[in-house]
Amino acid sequence: MKDIMIISKDRKGLVAEITELLGRNRINIDTINARSEKGIAEIRLSTSDNDRSLSVLNEAGVKAVSDDNILVRVDDAPGALGRISRTLSENDIDIRGISMLEQNHGFNIVSIITDNDAKTRQVLKDVLVD
Repeated sequence: MKDIMIISKDRKGLVAEITELLGRNRINIDTINARSEKGIAEIRLSTSDNDRSLSVLNEAGVKAVSDDNILVRVDDAPGALGRISRTLSENDIDIRGISMLEQNHGFNIVSIITDNDAKTRQVLKDVLVD
């Protein structure tokens, strides 16, 4: 794992909460990049101990995943996730893990782990979260 991705509803103080949480746990932040789009914050960071950071963040209720997860934007509509799952299946891609990270009005952010990341990124290129 190189980086950690955090997906959250954007709000004032979010970066402060995350950085203070890591600091209280004596984890140094090596790099951090954050952006907000349509009310969703995407924060990518690297720390002195990414594995421990991931545990600390998730234990605190922060939705954080390793950057080897593929993040996709899925319409918030019945059958939308099924269509993505079927598309992967039809392209002979096995889903090894899937998690809903954030629900927002009109769309959801979903984390997917597959047996073929490169092919998954190609097949789902129109719905990838950068």
